[in-house]
Amino acid sequence: MTAFDRLFSSKDQPERLKREYSTELAAMLTKPFWSLGPAAEQRVKWKDGRRARVEDVEGFRSPGLYIWGAADRVLYIGLTVGRTRPGSFGKRFNRYLWSKEMSQCGLASDYESALIENGIDGFPEHVRAKYRTGHRNGKTRLNGAVRFAQEGIGDVWFALLPHVDSTDIKALERLLIPVGNELNRDRGHRPLLNVQHATAKPS
Repeated sequence: MTAFDRLFSSKDQPERLKREYSTELAAMLTKPFWSLGPAAEQRVKWKDGRRARVEDVEGFRSPGLYIWGAADRVLYIGLTVGRTRPGSFGKRFNRYLWSKEMSQCGLASDYESALIENGIDGFPEHVRAKYRTGHRNGKTRLNGAVRFAQEGIGDVWFALLPHVDSTDIKALERLLIPVGNELNRDRGHRPLLNVQHATAKPS
């Protein structure tokens, strides 16, 4: 049984889902980081992401849920599923890793000190201008890069939870975000980026 299946089996029992999520997260945190071969259910350091995609071509073609974290903290829980298609980790991670100029991890690495000190204002004007024109002035990705920098971009990792059924993926993501956010709060960590974005005032 996969980690996704174990979590999904608890979907109708909130307390059990919280325990299962905590157990799965603890298991990931005790394992060494991914080094070669299949990447599923392992923490992959963001700088190893491109190599992981080469090593695990089929894995990155899969849809599913994914987790971004830093050290022992979870930052974001996401899904590959689009409005009409299941998507894949490979396609979804363009925003995080593959985009040469505007990936969230790349931006966090390039402007780390400025973002830690000044938040989103730490980006140079040409970066903010590109987002104004290319992303309808949306700041979600820029805010994500800020958070990655603030949490320590050198400690940032991701984990893949592959699953085929789009309906299951959507259902579990919807349930897992509040569970993950509650566990962050219990442990004294900042809210998930999902929640941070949802509650941020329009700007």
